[in-house]
This record gives sequence, C-alpha cells and structure tokens, in this order.
Amino acid sequence: MSVRGSGLDLTQVLALDFFPPHVLLGGAAGLGDVVATVVGATDVHQLENTPPGALVVFPREHLPLEEPQADIALRLARSSDAAGIVAEQPPGRLPMATVRLADKFRVPLIAVPELDPHRLTTDLDAFIRAPEMEAMRSLRNLIDRIGASHNDEAELLRGLRAALGGPVAVINAAGRVLGGEDNALRGADPGEIERVCSRDQPITRDVSAADGDTVHLQPALPPWRTAADLWLAARVPISSTMDTRVVRQVLTVASLAFGAQFSRTALAAERENRERALLLSKIIEESDSPRRDTIERAATLNWRLSGWHMAVQVSVAHHRNARLSPQVIPDVESALARQGIPTTMVEKPDGWVFWVTQEAEPHATETLDLTRRVRRALLEAGRGHPNVRLSAGVGRPHSGTAGIDLSLREARNGCLLARTSETPAAVEHVDAMNVRRLMTSWYNSEPVRETAEQFLAPLLEADPSGELVHTLRCYLDHESSATTSAVVLGIHRNTVIQRLTRIRALLPLDLSRPDERLVAHLATRGTGLGQDSGT
Repeated sequence: MSVRGSGLDLTQVLALDFFPPHVLLGGAAGLGDVVATVVGATDVHQLENTPPGALVVFPREHLPLEEPQADIALRLARSSDAAGIVAEQPPGRLPMATVRLADKFRVPLIAVPELDPHRLTTDLDAFIRAPEMEAMRSLRNLIDRIGASHNDEAELLRGLRAALGGPVAVINAAGRVLGGEDNALRGADPGEIERVCSRDQPITRDVSAADGDTVHLQPALPPWRTAADLWLAARVPISSTMDTRVVRQVLTVASLAFGAQFSRTALAAERENRERALLLSKIIEESDSPRRDTIERAATLNWRLSGWHMAVQVSVAHHRNARLSPQVIPDVESALARQGIPTTMVEKPDGWVFWVTQEAEPHATETLDLTRRVRRALLEAGRGHPNVRLSAGVGRPHSGTAGIDLSLREARNGCLLARTSETPAAVEHVDAMNVRRLMTSWYNSEPVRETAEQFLAPLLEADPSGELVHTLRCYLDHESSATTSAVVLGIHRNTVIQRLTRIRALLPLDLSRPDERLVAHLATRGTGLGQDSGT
C-alpha cells in the first residue's frame, strides 16, 4: 500500500507493506486515531511519559501480554493518550479481562508473532515523521536563503519558490501581483482571493485553482499591524507530495522575513517622504532666491528649479470606515511611470504633489496631454483599489523657482474642484479665468464649507455613511432626474425616490424652488472636502 506519510491513522499504519503480519487482540474502536510517532519501550511505566498519539512497541521480555503487566500498560496508555500498543504474540490465549480492558479504553492492542522491536520502531517512525523531516529540511534551506538574500525581495522569492517547488508572488489586498510570478494566481477565483486578503483580521487561507492546484495565501504582517496590505501567494501543484502543514510552516517563516523587509522599506520611505516634504517647504519659502544648499539638495533628488513647471496634486479619498492601503500611492506612481511620467510624489497635508519641468514654455496641447495622462494613470491605479476615489488637479505652466509655488497653488485648486466631481479619476486643469476658477475660490473658502456642513448636518447625523448626501448631490447634478440618478448610483428608481422623501423630511427646504435648490446643490458639493484623506 502506498500512503503519503502525513496524518496516518492506525488502520493505515497496519496496512503498510513493511508492517509485519499481526493480530488485533482488542481496542478496535481506536484504530481511527492518528499515529503521531512510534517509540520503543522497555518498561510499562515509560507509557506515563510518552507523547500523545504514540504507537508504543514492547519486546516480549518487557511486556508479556498474558501477564497482569498488560493491564497496567493499557491503563497507562489510556492516560497518556497513546495510539496503541504493539507486543509479541503470547504463546497461549490472552486473558478475556485484558481484551475487555483494551476495548473499554479504546487502546488497540496489536500482537506480532515474530517481533523485531528495534527495526519496526525505526522504519515506522521514519515513515510517519517524514513530513516533519521534510519541513525541517525546507525550513533550513529557506532560512539559509533568507540569510544570504541581504533583504532582496527577488532573492527571498526565489528562496521561497525553491522551498515549495511552485510559483510564488507578493500580492496586495485586492489580489494584484506586485512582485514574483503572475502565474502564482492562475486559475484561482480573483473574487475569492480579494475576499480572503481584504479581511480586517487576516489568517492563512487556501484557494483552489481550476486545474486542481492549491494557492496558499499567507499575510505578510509587520509586527505592529493587525491588517495585511501585502500577502504571499504560493501555488502548489496537485502533483506535489509536500504536506499542507509543511507548506504553511514554510510560508509562516517566509512571512516573518517579508514582514521585516516591508517594515524596513516602509520606514525608509517614510523618512524619505519627510525629507522631500521639508525640502519642498524650503523651496517655496526661498522661491525668490533659493539658497545654495537648497539648490544642491534639490539637484540630488533630480528636481529642476529652473525652466517651466507644471504641478499636479493628487487626492486619495476613502470611506471613513474603510481601511486605506499604504500601497495606493506607490501604485499611482507606477501607473504614472507607465504613462511616461516617472516621479516620486511629495506628501502634503491635503494630498500628494509633483511637477514636470521643461526648458521651453509648454504649448496648450502639452498641458492637455499631461492632464489626460494623469487621468489614465489614476484610472489604472484605481482599479486595484476599488474602495478609494482618486482625483487630481493640474496647474498652469510657470517659470523659475517661484513658478513651482504658483503652479502648486493652482494644482491644489484644481484638485479641490476635481474632488467635487462624481467622475471616476477626475482631473481638473485650472485655466486662466473661467467659471470653474470662480467655483474653486468658493469651494476653497473655509467659512463656506463650514456653512455647507451645518446645512447638511441633519442628513449626516441621520446617515453617517453619507449615502443621503451622495444621493442628493447626484440628483441635483443630473437636473433633478430620479431615473438618471438611479442609473448613475446603480440602484432602483424607487430607492432614489424613497431617499429623496427622507431627505425632504430631514432638511427644511423645498427642492422645487430654484434658490433653495441652488443652496442645496452648492452645499452638497462643498461639504466634506476638508476631511478627505491625503494618504
């Protein structure tokens, strides 16, 4: 019989090719118990210290089954939760009292006519403990690779692949591959992977692939985090002989190494972000005449202070009850790079900023092209983070160091305006003078925003999720059409009408009157902007 050496019960152990001919004398009810190990014994009292699940083998001279010692052995085996007792078959019949005791305690009592205790113990234990030995070898090899990796992610992934024998990858909470091999997730249900990885309390899970392979998902958590933004995904072929317990042990060790690496990377990135933000503040403060050390520090970051600058500000908004992944901004930067805008953004209190520079004054078509590429990048990044809303503003081109500050101010205003739009990945470019600039100045007024929030306070108190405010804004954005609003919101028209009825009951206004309708519309567009998250 060929059985994989993992979690064998006693019936399977007795059926192994190399197990000698035997007779079950009693305790048949315990044959389904798992055998964890096989040990030899020379005294019945050794049973007091045997590990649970042990199959204990006695030479005849130390346990003659026809003697009262057999009853003592059965009682001690029951106390230690042993898997069973193997001894040499007695010359005569076993006392019926001993058989009944074995049955009562559910301790299988196995007799072998010609027993070689040492050989049986050695062969059986090596077979049964094979998964543990395999785990130790895999873990040892992985630890050696980790030590030699010098915190290099690619080398860590290669070591993990070598240990598991299948493709591995680093993925985010949305199930998107960030590093390693794309085929680690091949054939697995993307929706199921996202459900597993987006849990607030992450645990190791297995997902079945279409071809029968298994994708093991292991959270890679820094020590201080309870929610996982990054996961290890390992695809183990259906043909693999590696035990699931071994796979999980290897992934657990690997997750500690990756978690530590991610922590170091995050701390380094945070330090760099802080340094860039301080330098940008100095550039703005010294925009008329930047000091030499400021110019030199800007040069080390490849920031050009001369030439024509067009600034961009990006905003990341999310539901107040949702968890914001720190991977959002790196994903935006990667998407920008794919649009031909390689950049490292600088964090500010109300968003993330960067600027592009060129020698000659940009033509209007170049500004429009930048706006389009930024929007394409936000749309791409947003697909990996469905719970966030990305928007951006683009400033006009201005020259010199002072031009950076001017364009940043305009980009902020454009971003403020974009955040009021329901369009996915909205990007607004602030032109010279238009109606939108007038609206920007209105939205940018703190007293106006406070007034808007006070006006809509009854809706926010009745519905903290903001669903009622969102519905009212959509309704007014689409010329008070319940049908169009239902299509945009993805709900039934009757649901829109029910919400509007509730809104009218909560707000002291008449939406049929133009003045009151205008006040409500401006309030819905102005409220909440100061609470958007910039990270």
